[in-house]
Amino acid sequence: FNIHKLGVIVREYEENVYGYSPSPLHRGLPTDRLVAEWRLDSDRQAGVILRDIDGTARINTPDGEPDLRLETSPLLLEIPTNINELRNTDIAQAKLWQERVRAACRHYFGAGYVITDFILVDKPRPQALYVLEKGSQQARSQKPE
Repeated sequence: FNIHKLGVIVREYEENVYGYSPSPLHRGLPTDRLVAEWRLDSDRQAGVILRDIDGTARINTPDGEPDLRLETSPLLLEIPTNINELRNTDIAQAKLWQERVRAACRHYFGAGYVITDFILVDKPRPQALYVLEKGSQQARSQKPE
């Protein structure tokens, strides 16, 4: 939500930030987090770009391992549309999703990609997608001190 609505970018993935928690929100899963950067001086804040996702390369599918060989930009990384529901109905599948998203984020962030947007799609099936870009102004900018 914040990635698209606020125009933040992400170039870091942290594993199990808060440790294991019995809270209903995290129960049974590590507390992995994306680290957002909100660059208020960026041109990106002037508006949100609509994207055509049909021709964009996908890092993963719901039932497959992430493809860590892609070099194009932008790329799409799918995440569960409702991780809480998935965790409550199939904890093993929720953990598998988390492991695959973690592997993809670590790999592509290390290769200079940043998450620049988040897209929700209804058809042909519900999808939640991070947009990763390489070599954009946001990817080249220095991290804030």
